[in-house]
Amino acid sequence: MDTDCVVLDPDDVDIDHDVPAEAERLGFVNGLGIDDIRSIEKNAQLQGKKPSEDEMLRAFVYYLQNDASLRVPTGSPGSAA
Repeated sequence: MDTDCVVLDPDDVDIDHDVPAEAERLGFVNGLGIDDIRSIEKNAQLQGKKPSEDEMLRAFVYYLQNDASLRVPTGSPGSAA
């Protein structure tokens, strides 16, 4: 999987700006904090099998677009992201 990202130290980020200057300079417009990332990962793992990288990416995108965790319907044989 080739997905561009920027990982920043929260101590080096100006909390008064939605998008850190370095991320904005590189063309990024949105992001997740480490607490959000850990919560999304934990939610995906609690729904069944260990999620694949693609399933995790879908879960992150869903969270960014909906401000909610992706839920897999009960009894669905599909992905667990």
